[in-house]
Amino acid sequence: MKPVLDFLKKHKNYIENPYVILFYYKILIYTDQENISNYNNLKNLYFELLNRLNKTTINNIFAVLHSYINEKILEGDKKFLKDKGELFSNVLFQNNISLNINFVLIFLSVETFLQLKDFNKAEKIIEKFSASLPVNLKKDSINLCNAAIHFYKNEFGKTLELLSRIRSNEYFFNMKIKDFQLLIYIQTKSWENALSLIKTYKVFLKKNSKLADSYKLPPLNFCKACEYLIKMEVQYNSNLELKFVKLIKNNKYIAYKWWLEKKFKELNNNDKKNNKFIRK
Repeated sequence: MKPVLDFLKKHKNYIENPYVILFYYKILIYTDQENISNYNNLKNLYFELLNRLNKTTINNIFAVLHSYINEKILEGDKKFLKDKGELFSNVLFQNNISLNINFVLIFLSVETFLQLKDFNKAEKIIEKFSASLPVNLKKDSINLCNAAIHFYKNEFGKTLELLSRIRSNEYFFNMKIKDFQLLIYIQTKSWENALSLIKTYKVFLKKNSKLADSYKLPPLNFCKACEYLIKMEVQYNSNLELKFVKLIKNNKYIAYKWWLEKKFKELNNNDKKNNKFIRK
């Protein structure tokens, strides 16, 4: 990439072209990820040029920004959740924008808006894109997205009902069903159900040869963290707390990390009320 950067720096007439600048910022993101200005410059110019870009460029830059944002969220920078919502809003709600849409992207956008407590946009995403899904995935995708909406409204019974209607064998659906079931079991203190599901989930992940290890790691770490939470809830001890904190701190890739941190904080607050010792 260095020869490209050197060329652009020497030929100012090229760098003045907004389309060239767009790809220049894209290169800078890869070469200097810690410089947040490279990300901001790419994002702002992308939004500005969006209606003039071809399909390939729209999808290419979207993927770069989406990946960068996800990495920052995994690193614990929670303000990037708002940026993720901004990216989805600017691209998905534009007319005549040729973004490659699939059921995974639809769900991720819905859940992003739900985490931002923007239920209106979450519902609009389902309305706008569900018709474009393949017939064999349409019904299950809608049920999964609606289940997520009810989960974030704390309507757990309705969430479980909608999850039970999903028939697809796609690994993504299987994983999200188990994610939400486990979240609900812990929320409702159904410890036996939660521990049984964790065991089943681990077996599912380890035996699924089609899944790359990079996809297995976040849910496996999530299961491990949930086990620690459950054991702390049932019978607190400082050793379990240390294991939980170490797992969260030392592992970037953990599914629903924000929720785990929230539950741990709630547990600490409850234990303080009950005069239990909590390690700072």
